[in-house]
Amino acid sequence: MGAVSLTGSKPDAAKSHASEPPTLRRRLARLSESGNLGWSIAALVLSFIALGPIIAIAVIAFQPSGDTWPHLIENVLPGAVRRTVGLMVGVGLITLAVGTGTAWLITMYRFPGRRYFQWLLILPMAMPTYIIAYCYLELFDYSGGVQTGMRGLFGWHNAQDY
Repeated sequence: MGAVSLTGSKPDAAKSHASEPPTLRRRLARLSESGNLGWSIAALVLSFIALGPIIAIAVIAFQPSGDTWPHLIENVLPGAVRRTVGLMVGVGLITLAVGTGTAWLITMYRFPGRRYFQWLLILPMAMPTYIIAYCYLELFDYSGGVQTGMRGLFGWHNAQDY
């Protein structure tokens, strides 16, 4: 039987559709009306493109590979897990000490440049760590700007000149 309102009459069709979950057709119509349908389709296509390599790796990982997995689990995995846990603990402790210390200093003391440092402290959250690492590597590598500049400034030509 149909729903009955408090007044005893049946609600009109527009009100009954409001309580139903929106269908795919209604969602697409709403997206089209708002002008976001193109952006949504582009985002969906980009997500499928990004999922491609992940799916390929999963498919390759589950294919038979002889005795590779037992070898990796027995010989490679324990060392990798130890190094990973050690790295996580070390980074966590250093981050805790440096982050808490600098946050406390910025909060408790007023000093020249405090606002500047306050904004600099959030920079690591805005830039992924691996990007920073690649930038440092590129900057300080043999062909990077620092060593090239030092070789030009001091007239160094090979490693023995250092």
